[in-house]
Amino acid sequence: MPNILALLRQRPGYTLTRLLWVLFNIISGAALGWLICYGLLNLDGWPVWAGTVLAGAAIGGLWVWQWSVDLRSQADQARRVKLGLVGFMLAAVLVIGGYSLWSLYRIGRILPNTASYAGNFERLWGAMKAAYPYFDEKGVDWAAVREHYAPLVAQVKSDEEYYALVDEILRGLQDGHTQLSVNAPAGEWCCFAVAEEIEGRAVITSSGPEARQAGLIPGTILLSVDGRPVEDLVAEQEERVIVSTPWQRRYLAFFRLLSLPADRMTAEVSFLAAEGEVVSVLLQREEDSSGRQTAQLDSTPLIRGERLPSEAGLIRIPTFSSSTGHDLVAEFDLALDSLMDAPGIILDLRGNSGGSTFISDRIAGRFFDQVVEYGYEVYPLRLPMRGYRSRGIYIVQPRGNTYHGPVILLTDPANFSTAENFIAALVDSGRAGTVGQVTGGGSGNPVSFDLPGGAQARFSTGAFHRLNGALIEGQGIEPDFPVLRTIQDVIDGRDTVLETAQEVLLSGRE
Repeated sequence: MPNILALLRQRPGYTLTRLLWVLFNIISGAALGWLICYGLLNLDGWPVWAGTVLAGAAIGGLWVWQWSVDLRSQADQARRVKLGLVGFMLAAVLVIGGYSLWSLYRIGRILPNTASYAGNFERLWGAMKAAYPYFDEKGVDWAAVREHYAPLVAQVKSDEEYYALVDEILRGLQDGHTQLSVNAPAGEWCCFAVAEEIEGRAVITSSGPEARQAGLIPGTILLSVDGRPVEDLVAEQEERVIVSTPWQRRYLAFFRLLSLPADRMTAEVSFLAAEGEVVSVLLQREEDSSGRQTAQLDSTPLIRGERLPSEAGLIRIPTFSSSTGHDLVAEFDLALDSLMDAPGIILDLRGNSGGSTFISDRIAGRFFDQVVEYGYEVYPLRLPMRGYRSRGIYIVQPRGNTYHGPVILLTDPANFSTAENFIAALVDSGRAGTVGQVTGGGSGNPVSFDLPGGAQARFSTGAFHRLNGALIEGQGIEPDFPVLRTIQDVIDGRDTVLETAQEVLLSGRE
């Protein structure tokens, strides 16, 4: 150390360069330690930080030692130490970088083969073989898929033919996060009204202004669209929809009954009026000067809160999507802050199909005063964007002023992906109960694979498990208090799911 201090006084520029080099290696060593602890060893919490600090200190300390050896005029030994350290760091960089490039290449994120259909298919098949987590759960023999489809792919002559085969393959997995994505024209569809299956009938539960003007009000029983019976249309939609559970497939099939594709401007609808007569009307969509379709459901605020007559607080959370243009966390905080004195909070998640866990976990953080682990995800392939882990832990960090009162979640089959993670976080921690219907049952953490012609194949890369080891994919989350609405409930404007939630809160059964 005295020799180093003396050199610092005599040759400050040279010494500063050495110190910067040592600092660089401390940072590099710390990064290496983090990758080993967090990625290779799948550690979490303080062991990761301890390993990071120790690795940084060790690498930096070795370079300081090399410097001291050099100052003692032990040139040969100093040279050997330097070569060893440089070799070690270079090897680490090459190994990490090489593995990163190899793993990204395997899943098609770099240099995807789009030059030929056969080559692209082999790359896609190999990518999913390496990274897709649900083959066993789906009962799919992936080797047999290749054996069957490779000869068919060799015969295709156009992008459309290839897309049809890829779509057929991905559909066979029945995974809501695994599907073909083709660039669609803007304004692909418009929705006049929403229908749900209630008491075995297609019942309108929400309608836009055009539909209401035509008599399609909540409680109306839909009979046919363009002369085709509802039963046939539902069966057709069930073949088209790619989801993870039969109940969500049926839910979405009814939801899409009054959605029109881009090349359709009108729909002839017949329905059963309140008086019992069959009425036929023509629904027509128009476009304003900006090209926007006018036949849409009424827009509503995103996250909003209110105080119910029971004094319970109600907060509606229709999405966790980061693409809404809204600060959803701020909106939620504003709603919850106005209800902190409520004897209970009801979170209405019906219709929420997911979004970003960064948003959902921050919202969940308002209901905990300590860190809560609520699940883990298993990755068949260690990927750089997953921190090179084979297993990821999902946690909620406490945030802001904690609400400690009872919480009830309203659920339905539309709940999917991140929305189900949010439900699992509050339910499995014992923090909330649920009222409504079973959730959609989909979780996948997908990546995209480029196809010839600009389309993409998206597929799951992670299998999310609840704390008890149960999958959400293909299973969903059962409500604590199942509630099914009747047609008369819809006609009367009664929200029996919300009513039941208030009863549960008042009775203290959550």
